[in-house]
Amino acid sequence: MSMDSGSLVAWLTLLLLAVNAVFFWIYLQETKKIRIANEAQLEAQIRPALDVDPSKPSDLNIVNVGKGPALSIGFSLRDSGADVDWSAAPEGPQYCRGPLAPDQCASTWLNSGGELTLFSKSIQVRYQSLSGKQYATMVDFNQFAVFQSTRLFAR
Repeated sequence: MSMDSGSLVAWLTLLLLAVNAVFFWIYLQETKKIRIANEAQLEAQIRPALDVDPSKPSDLNIVNVGKGPALSIGFSLRDSGADVDWSAAPEGPQYCRGPLAPDQCASTWLNSGGELTLFSKSIQVRYQSLSGKQYATMVDFNQFAVFQSTRLFAR
C-alpha cells in the first residue's frame, strides 16, 4: 500500500492538530488554576471578619475587623466549643443585619428566651462577603460566662 503525498500531508496535519489540541487543553487547565488563585487572593483582600466584644453580654458589640463589608449577619447560641451550624436559624431579634463596613461597630442583642446567659455557650455569628462567600465567627464563653476564645470559619 503506497501513500501519496496528499494523504501524507493530511495525516501530518491531523497529527499536528491533535498535538495542538493537547497543548491547548493544558493551557486551559493552567489558566483555570491562575483564575482560582486570583479569586482566592481577591477574596482574602475583601474578606470581612466579625468579632464580638464580650464586656457587655446583654448588649453585644459586633465589630468588623476584616477588610470588606459583612452582609446578612445572623446570630445564634450554641454550646461552648461547638462547630458552626451553617443551617441554624438566627435567634432572637436581629438588630445588626448589615452591611457592616470594615472597622465599623454595631450593637445588637441576642435573646435566648429571656435572660441572656453565656455560661458554657458560644455565640455564632454568620455573615457573608460581597462575593457571597459565607463566614462564621464563634465566640466561646467558659462555665463562668467569661470570654474564652474567638474562632473564625469559612464555608
